[in-house]
Amino acid sequence: MLIVFGGSITPVKIFMGIAVNGRKVQFCEHVFYKLSDNKINEVCSLIDKDAIREQLRV
Repeated sequence: MLIVFGGSITPVKIFMGIAVNGRKVQFCEHVFYKLSDNKINEVCSLIDKDAIREQLRV
């Protein structure tokens, strides 16, 4: 199963190794779920960290 998420967040500390410190950032995320017996067995998430860095000019 694949879910594509897009939105904005405002982390108050470190997010994915980036010091966001309360600034609002937007990103798209692709999340792949592997199901087994109708339960989530494995999750793989892809987020464009460079897009977040660009917004923060890091």
